[in-house]
Amino acid sequence: MDPERFKHTALDDDSDFYKKPEKKTEKQKWHDMNHQQRRQYFRDYYLKTVVILAIAAVLVIAVMAAVFNPKQKTILDVAVLEEDLDDEMAAACQNDLQEIFEKEGYVGSVVLDDNYPEGNSNATVKLTVYIQAGTLDAVIAPEEKFKELASYGTFVNLEDVFTKEELKELGPRLRTFETGGTQTEPAASGESTGGTDAETEKAACGIDLSGSKKYQYLQPAAKKPILGIVVNSKHQDLGREFAKYLLQLKDPEEETGN
Repeated sequence: MDPERFKHTALDDDSDFYKKPEKKTEKQKWHDMNHQQRRQYFRDYYLKTVVILAIAAVLVIAVMAAVFNPKQKTILDVAVLEEDLDDEMAAACQNDLQEIFEKEGYVGSVVLDDNYPEGNSNATVKLTVYIQAGTLDAVIAPEEKFKELASYGTFVNLEDVFTKEELKELGPRLRTFETGGTQTEPAASGESTGGTDAETEKAACGIDLSGSKKYQYLQPAAKKPILGIVVNSKHQDLGREFAKYLLQLKDPEEETGN
């Protein structure tokens, strides 16, 4: 065997093969990479960690917000249709009502929602859903729109909500509308006609706010806004107090000084 052969093929002692690979820091690795390599390196080693930390941060913030700034429940939700109320005045009205209700033991927020533009199908669906769900307490609408809603049986008969004294004070502000139900007139013999002489029921379910200075402060566009309390509202008593606030009606106890 020729020793010279191996002499020429053997690696020198200082060959790169015998050198230990140099350990690089993360900073050095990052510096040696091009833009594409850096992007891929980030995806492989850091992206998952960053996503997990971001989710954890969001959860921590959400928990802290719930603890230190709990969301108040809504105690009175009023839909104001086809209007664009003055935001500053509406906010002041909401704050006034919240303070009044707190004195009566009701703690929560009051909402005057005027996001029901005329002819908007989404607004119509929103209104219908809120009424059916019983989350809407009162509605203020132009007379013709109110008349339409009343015909579906949307509003409660105000004679069932207000006292006789309050109804007397409301007086000419009360408005009667067809409510969608029917009543059968008795025949001459005293027997029911079976519905042949049925008439549409009417009820005093609306309050004319056109003379309300409180409501005019909100700069409404409707010339004859009508207020009604939703028939399946869970807070009909607060709907009544809302109407009294807008019309500046006093409680009997306040009038007598008790």
